[in-house]
Amino acid sequence: MDPPAPSPPPRERRARRRVVVGAVLGLVLVAGVVVATVGIVGGGGGGSGATALPPIPEGQSAGAPDGLVDLDPAAGSSTPGSADYPVPADALFVDGGARAGESSQEVFQTIRAAVEAAVDGATIVIRGGEYHESVEVTATRGLTLQAYPGDEVWLDGSVVVEGWVADGSRWRHDDWTVALDSSPTFERGAPEDPEEGWTFVDHDHPMAAHPDQIWIDDVPLEQVADAARVGEGEFAVDLESQTLVVGSDPTGSDVRASVLPRALQLRSDGVTVRGIGIRRYATSVPDMGSVTLERPGITLENVTVVESATTGVFVGAADANLRNLTVERNGMIGISANFADGLVVDRVAVLGNNTESFNRAPVAGGMKLTRSRDVRILSSEFTGNNATGLWFDQSCYTIGVADSRFDRNAGHGLFLEISARAVVVRNVMARNVRYGVKVNDTSDVILRHNLLLGNGWGVAVLQDERRADASGARGLDRRFPQPDPTMTWVGTDVEIVGNTLVGGGPEALLWAEDYSGHSDAEGLRIVAEGNLYVRAGPDAPRVVVKWQVDPGWGPAGHETLAAFQEETGLEASGVEVVGSATAGAAPSTSAIPTTFAWPDWATAAFGGLLR
Repeated sequence: MDPPAPSPPPRERRARRRVVVGAVLGLVLVAGVVVATVGIVGGGGGGSGATALPPIPEGQSAGAPDGLVDLDPAAGSSTPGSADYPVPADALFVDGGARAGESSQEVFQTIRAAVEAAVDGATIVIRGGEYHESVEVTATRGLTLQAYPGDEVWLDGSVVVEGWVADGSRWRHDDWTVALDSSPTFERGAPEDPEEGWTFVDHDHPMAAHPDQIWIDDVPLEQVADAARVGEGEFAVDLESQTLVVGSDPTGSDVRASVLPRALQLRSDGVTVRGIGIRRYATSVPDMGSVTLERPGITLENVTVVESATTGVFVGAADANLRNLTVERNGMIGISANFADGLVVDRVAVLGNNTESFNRAPVAGGMKLTRSRDVRILSSEFTGNNATGLWFDQSCYTIGVADSRFDRNAGHGLFLEISARAVVVRNVMARNVRYGVKVNDTSDVILRHNLLLGNGWGVAVLQDERRADASGARGLDRRFPQPDPTMTWVGTDVEIVGNTLVGGGPEALLWAEDYSGHSDAEGLRIVAEGNLYVRAGPDAPRVVVKWQVDPGWGPAGHETLAAFQEETGLEASGVEVVGSATAGAAPSTSAIPTTFAWPDWATAAFGGLLR
């Protein structure tokens, strides 16, 4: 478990910020060699402004495929209102603005009423509009909820608030009786867990778990605890006096406040939801998500989920499919999953989540999965999340991550923790504040043909004291007999092959260490081969590789790839480039592996991904 990240100065408020990230890409000619240049501009985890990284040499014998820097997974939902799904002849229709007698067909005014009338396999077609509802699907297998072609459909958890009264430098709305659950953990009404690394709310952001939200003309306000201290751009809820107080003038403006905790609770097998938007729900931490997938075989497609107070989407059952989703600006995390075996995440954009600055651990950021097996993350984007972009934890098993981008997250780009069997191929990890990829207590991991650009650290493979067979171990998957020989939490057999690691800052591009002192990189069978190491200069970074060669000592810092090769015998086919010049002798052709054998488990699980 990572310790919490450093936080801004204390303040009793909840902040909602939109993160905008852009990439500046180009090609230049250096010493007669075509190289790719990259700069990242905008906000997010990596800071502001534009910082030039070392050029990425092309045509090298080592490293990731040329052109990977331009990877665009085309992730995200279509804009609400642009979907064009066919309408079955026997569809049920919902139109919140319909009037009696306007149609020969029965038209329901609420989605909930249509769901109650539907039979197994029915399709409900929703006409354009804003639906202020909480919908639960409990007894209808194979139900489809979809937008009418070309209609913009939103489920909205907020209401318009009028009747404001000036009160000194503030404005007050009286008779506000909406009391929301501010429980700070997944157990309703329970206090925080005092154990380090298990506390949700950062003490510098004590209002984070309060799901109250207000917007004035679509601009979010920040919540403070004391109504007497509300200033410009802030609000407070005073339940004792039943008042809502804002510090910005609401006169003549559209003021909205979240009042509904949940949008969709999907509790029937095989439900499909497509072509709609979901926004502004007052989802508390124990509510698990504005949208919850609680039965097998559920599909979300072309769905947008934005500005939920805590979690956008929760997957808690097997064989779910998330396709072309945009999950953005949610208060704690975009997507979370537990027991989500067989989950497929395809072209999903997870952007700018953890706006409330919850602690990075135990759960916050872009997407986190626990106790889930046979998961595929494909052609997706994790950008600007205020913690880790994508996190597998607590005994996940057989993980595939391919053709995706991890940009400017405030934690790690990708984090594999106390899990086993992962294939990570053809991804771009750029400008993440901490590690591009962190592998912690996770066995049988293959990192191949990835591009890591200007992260705090490039790749780290680390082992600590945790063991799955230890008394009182937290994070076991108790669906399986314990101890589980396939899930030891000992990070053996990690292979880092054919990646490009580009740095420009002070930290090492590759790091392997057992800081419990029980083993070293060789003892854990950690292998590095055929990687391309690119540095801005001899001191950027000064150390290319930190690699533990003796269990009794910390990792040795190798200032050149040649020194690492000599010490370990690894990276015979690796290449180091400093600035635009190759450092040391280029590997001989005979030393460069033309093939790399995938283990049987990877071939059986992922087949076509392993090109």
